[in-house]
Amino acid sequence: LRAAREGATSHIRQLEGSLTSLRGELEARRQEVEQLTTLSLRGDATVQEYMSNLKAMSGDLRAAEMRIADLVSELAGCQDALGRAAAESADLRQLVNTLDQERDNLQAELDSHAEQTAEMSSQLQALQAQAADTTRLLAMAEGRLAHADARATDSEAEVARLRNQLGAAMEQLQAVSSERNSLGEELRAVSEDLEALVKENQVGQAPSTVVSNELAATAQQRDAAAAEVRRLTARVNSAEQMVRSKEAEVEDLRRAYESLALDNRRVGQLEREAANREAALAARGDEAASLAEATRAAQAQINQYVMDLQVRLGLERHREELQRQVAGLDSQLAVARARLEDAGAEASSLGQVAALQHQVTALQKSRDVQASGRYLSP
Repeated sequence: LRAAREGATSHIRQLEGSLTSLRGELEARRQEVEQLTTLSLRGDATVQEYMSNLKAMSGDLRAAEMRIADLVSELAGCQDALGRAAAESADLRQLVNTLDQERDNLQAELDSHAEQTAEMSSQLQALQAQAADTTRLLAMAEGRLAHADARATDSEAEVARLRNQLGAAMEQLQAVSSERNSLGEELRAVSEDLEALVKENQVGQAPSTVVSNELAATAQQRDAAAAEVRRLTARVNSAEQMVRSKEAEVEDLRRAYESLALDNRRVGQLEREAANREAALAARGDEAASLAEATRAAQAQINQYVMDLQVRLGLERHREELQRQVAGLDSQLAVARARLEDAGAEASSLGQVAALQHQVTALQKSRDVQASGRYLSP
């Protein structure tokens, strides 16, 4: 028992030494707990403030991230639209260049047609003046033609009458010529008889009364035949002159007919030329009007394309504005993330403080337990 008692005494001493050591350590821990409690009380308000700020910053961060996601989606859509707009803009620029070239070509062609139209207008005025003169000449020619037709009708009747008279005169001329020839023959025969009687009278030395009477009668017949021949010759000459005059009139009428026919053909040709030129001018006018309408349509299309291009440029400027907004939000997000990291660091530090507070609480409980055990021990 003594040995057991000594062993127990030694063990008690060890326990007392350990208790003294634990009491010193507990006192040190108590002071640390008091310090930590003070720090904890101070840290609670800071933690609450930090947690409130952290929650607010987390909300702002989530809102910013959602806004950034929306802006990124909108930016992607704008970039896609911008890509399509850029392709359409390139196509539109090429189309505008093509339309500009076509417009220039159309304008040049329109100017050329305008010059041609002006030239054709002057030609039309000249043609109209010429047509007026032609109409006046045509009216005069028609009057002359009507008068000539009347004259031609009268002339035809006159020609027929003249031809009948000419035929009758020719027949009469032939009859008179035959009669003149017959009278000439008779005159020669009478002259021969007279010469024979004269010779007989000269041979008989003294003419008888019978022979003298025959000579006188024969001389009278000769004189009468000579007078008839002269009269018939005058009639023949008059008839020949009348025939030549009528033939000249017929020739004048023929030339007048030919002149009127030529004038009529010339008037018809002028009318056809005027009609052809008016038709050509009308066709050129229609073509010029069509070109002008095509030019106006092309200009309207160009204006529409320019308006579309301006809309595309407005979208591009809007995209650039969105990019600037996204860049600003990125910088704000970077600041928020930095503040969040700082808050996280502070929260980590506060977490360490809280852990220490839990340790202090645990030590305080342990001290209270030990104190309770010490009070309960004999």
